Amino acid sequence: MRVVKGTGCGIAQIRARRADGSLSKDDSFVVSGIHRIIRHPWYLGGILIVWAQDLSVSTIMINMIISVYFIVGSFLEELKLVREFGDKYREYQQTVSMLFPWRWLKAKIVAGRIRK
Repeated sequence: MRVVKGTGCGIAQIRARRADGSLSKDDSFVVSGIHRIIRHPWYLGGILIVWAQDLSVSTIMINMIISVYFIVGSFLEELKLVREFGDKYREYQQTVSMLFPWRWLKAKIVAGRIRK
């Protein structure tokens, strides 16, 4: 599986002037780097940055709204990726966690228990 470089911001699509909004030139799907651990590292990073500040009642409310925005955005992006890559992306969804690396952590814990 592959995740196409530059798909996070849409800059590659803008430069290529793709009106259909497709994410890759040749329908390739490659997974590498952090995408082996979580499917949406930019959204996770955004959520972590939003919550990494002093918290008051107003900032908690704003952070909740921004976090919901990131989560909804990730679901919408998932729909687009499934439309474009089909079964390849569905298989990727089954093996890699969306925002938090639960499956990766579980695999590391299980692997640690087996080695002992």
